[in-house]
Amino acid sequence: MLPILQPTETRDPVCGMTVDPRSAAGSAVYQGQTYYFCSKGCAAKFQADPKKYLDPQAESAPMEPPAPGVEYTCPMHPEIRKIGPGSCPKCGMALEPVSVTLDSVDEVNPEYKDMSRRFWLSVPPSAVLLGLMFLGAHTP
Repeated sequence: MLPILQPTETRDPVCGMTVDPRSAAGSAVYQGQTYYFCSKGCAAKFQADPKKYLDPQAESAPMEPPAPGVEYTCPMHPEIRKIGPGSCPKCGMALEPVSVTLDSVDEVNPEYKDMSRRFWLSVPPSAVLLGLMFLGAHTP
């Protein structure tokens, strides 16, 4: 009898990471197909609702329709082009408009808002660390 060959790499359906089936943290069988996961958390999420991760278009919330003809691209993979917003199939980042219009200037970018919040939360601990560093440098 011939041994069953497993693929050398697969994609985790939850987070999209590349996973080696031989060292996967978990696996699950759904409708006769085996899926491999990078962590126990991804495996648990998948087992709770496999349809959500296998057919993400069916579950996605309705969004505002994009302006007709607006092309979006991935900041990390400029070869990815798509009409309308979404996420990059390679890395999962949010797609950005190729060209900025006056309509999009007034909108608050949720990624910018999150980055700004994290920056201002990191300023006080950084200032304390910098102060301690200077005190240590001037102590005999």
